[in-house]
Amino acid sequence: MSGFRRTRASRPLLFERLVGPAQTEPDDPGPPRLHDGQALHASIARELGDLLNTRVPIPISMLEGRVRSTIDYGIPDLSAFPTGEHAAMERLAWHVREAIRAYEPRLRDPELEILRDGQNADSLSVIVRGRTESGTMHDLPMRFRLR
Repeated sequence: MSGFRRTRASRPLLFERLVGPAQTEPDDPGPPRLHDGQALHASIARELGDLLNTRVPIPISMLEGRVRSTIDYGIPDLSAFPTGEHAAMERLAWHVREAIRAYEPRLRDPELEILRDGQNADSLSVIVRGRTESGTMHDLPMRFRLR
């Protein structure tokens, strides 16, 4: 009699399950049914990239005073945060952190660091650190560098 074996895995997002990678061979099983740690990291990185490259369509002052919903997906326009001002970078970090908390629940307690890119003073990189909270993958440390 064979027993079940417990594995550390996470279910892919709905769109990943529906679309998945292109099938290259006839016996290809199609979209993934479970993510291992590496696939989960790649999935979260894609979602964070999409989130940080989307601008929320409402004014910053309105965004700061409300609970985030689907209509608030993204972060505020970066032109409102001068890269040379420490207070502006702290405010941007707060907005990015709140967006991650709202729209990427698989990453728990996100910490981030916003860095200027060395070659272009107006270009920023964001380093995000957190722990997973998905399927049976709890407390798996993750780190992402996004541009």
